[in-house]
Amino acid sequence: MEELRRGLSSSQEELRGANQRLRESEKRYRILAENSSDVIWSMDLSGKFTYVSPSILRLRGYSPEEALSQKIDEAFCPGSVVILRKNLRLVSEAARENRQVTLPLLELEQPHRDGTLVWTEAAVQIIYDDTRRPTGVIGVSRDISGRKQAELAMRQSEEKLSIFFQTAPDALAIYRICDDTYIEINRGFERVTGYSREEIIGRRAREIGIWDSYDDRQCAIAELQRNGELMHRDFAFKRKDGTKGVGLFSGKLIELKGDQHVVIVVADISDRKAAEQKLRESQKFIEDILNAIPARVFWKDADKRYLGCNLLFAKDAGCQRVEEVVGKDDFQLPWKKYADSYRRLDEEVMATRKPKLLVPEVQELSGGKRHLLLNKLPMIGADGSVTGVLGTYLDIT
Repeated sequence: MEELRRGLSSSQEELRGANQRLRESEKRYRILAENSSDVIWSMDLSGKFTYVSPSILRLRGYSPEEALSQKIDEAFCPGSVVILRKNLRLVSEAARENRQVTLPLLELEQPHRDGTLVWTEAAVQIIYDDTRRPTGVIGVSRDISGRKQAELAMRQSEEKLSIFFQTAPDALAIYRICDDTYIEINRGFERVTGYSREEIIGRRAREIGIWDSYDDRQCAIAELQRNGELMHRDFAFKRKDGTKGVGLFSGKLIELKGDQHVVIVVADISDRKAAEQKLRESQKFIEDILNAIPARVFWKDADKRYLGCNLLFAKDAGCQRVEEVVGKDDFQLPWKKYADSYRRLDEEVMATRKPKLLVPEVQELSGGKRHLLLNKLPMIGADGSVTGVLGTYLDIT
């Protein structure tokens, strides 16, 4: 009997010690919970809060007592309620099937008292009873509103860049150098080349054959790798239908996932180049006509400086090429002693807007005396203003 009393006394003493240690442990954990900047909360499997730490006031503007009394759809936004209930169901299903389950890190949106919304990241653990059956969950929530705002700003920025990339009228592409492969193109690229996105993405440039000369491609890549960029370079390209065009090529070297890539911008200048070629041909035709006629032809700007002439006039001026006359005035040419007279006639023609025709002139130069028959007409611009003088003369010596 004495031994039984001693045994009971010892057991009671151990129980009191265990209870004391439990209270001390609970006290330590409560101190941690009540002083944590994160919100610590617990909830049963029906979605009812069983504990909310004081830091909820800073996070959502509610006291712990107010938060504790809130229903799940009052404490969380609709989308987050769906996520939370789904995870509570997972716990219940795992309990019925006698299996363990680990809950993922949850991103939950919660309403603040002031009407704003707060994004939180919750690490959630399952609470088990003595029989290892789940009775609820305990969570630690942290305010991630700043991060979510940054992510939103980044998504919006990416969306704007995507819109710009896809709607730009020029051909844009991202090209990986190491394996000669296109990884992205825009609709402008499809329009300019005639290839669809599906025909380009993941394929090699050499295989597709867009570059008219693959040597041009090699030179462009070499310059990009040397300088980091290549700006406004003309290159010939081939369309899907076999026709050729000219593109104004610019590129910038970037690094993506450890590999060198090129952001390519190509403006289709085929029409402009064709127009320039036609203009050159037209100018050559006019030059041929001017050089074929026996008269000397010249034209000056409003300051009486020569803008152009034919070859006969250039030779009279002691020049071998027309370009040697351009930009000069009469004081800089062999007939400079007549310069004042010639310039007065230029001024009269421009001032009166009336031509002077079949004006006899005499020139005495180192080659002897010449008799000329001179014509001068005002040049009128598209806006109606006088822009200079057009002149011709015949040597009638």
